[in-house]
Amino acid sequence: MSRPSGNEPAPEADEVPFLPFASRAPAGRFLGVPFFHPPLSSPALFNPWAYLFGPFYFFAVGLWRKGLVLLTAGVFVFVPTLAPTEVTPLASILHEAYAPFPELLQAIALLFVILWCRGHRWIAAITGLSLVAVFVGGAVHVPGLRFDYANAYEWLTAPILWKALMQVEIFSLLAQRPVAALVFLLLGGGFWYLGLPLHLFLYTLPSILYPVFCGMMANYDLYRHKALREVFWW
Repeated sequence: MSRPSGNEPAPEADEVPFLPFASRAPAGRFLGVPFFHPPLSSPALFNPWAYLFGPFYFFAVGLWRKGLVLLTAGVFVFVPTLAPTEVTPLASILHEAYAPFPELLQAIALLFVILWCRGHRWIAAITGLSLVAVFVGGAVHVPGLRFDYANAYEWLTAPILWKALMQVEIFSLLAQRPVAALVFLLLGGGFWYLGLPLHLFLYTLPSILYPVFCGMMANYDLYRHKALREVFWW
């Protein structure tokens, strides 16, 4: 399937989403994420529904083999972090005590990642500034907290900031956006310099990679399944 010329009939409606893939030469894959030459546009490369719902999106669109593989991988990624530990009751208490800041941060972080990865750069930048503003506002205004990055609020909310920042960093790297990747890397270094603990980022690393990979694989896998009629597990 190739991009139609003036003498060719217009593509069918179900073929239109696949035109970006058909008009580019694949240049390899990294853990399922495709690379193209020239690079693909952000909206074509990133599927927000696969980012949000992971393997369940793949099941919904008929890619059950890939969905099973991703579900199995997700068990190893997320179950250890969901297992009850001695800090689980503390986390619940802190979420209730510091509400609505953690919940609001999580919602803004998801919106920021989706907007950036879909190519809405300026709106994403404003959303990112809002994310930092809410984080700082919570640290300053919640009673009993000190803005010194050494309290329970930081332990509860810093992983949210690290996760959002590193997800757009990973997307920029894999989507071949070197300038954006450098900017986010410098921002991460700035957060670390200001005192945002790095070990909280390392703890959340598996959950950072998994949804971004799902979001970046989905559209190309749909192209392979529906346009190329491939049968695949990965």
